Amino acid sequence: MTIGQVLKEKRKEYQLTQEQLAEKIYVTNRTVSNWETGKTTPDIDSLIRLSALFDLSLDNLLLEGSDIVGKHQKKLKLLKSQKNTLLSVG
Repeated sequence: MTIGQVLKEKRKEYQLTQEQLAEKIYVTNRTVSNWETGKTTPDIDSLIRLSALFDLSLDNLLLEGSDIVGKHQKKLKLLKSQKNTLLSVG
């Protein structure tokens, strides 16, 4: 299950519209829509607000929506690789 699917499911479980959810966590309804469709992923501040609102631990939220974890791990791996390349050149 992607983070977007988790968020949509939780939003509906709590009987919230995208606009209502957006207001509660201080983002736009467009942002919520983009998360739910997988166009973007929530930043850490939004993840913290979402976990508090939906009474989920960050672990549960991130593990259920493991695509976020995977994307961040790929970015970290790329950054480490670039750092190693720069160090070996210098």
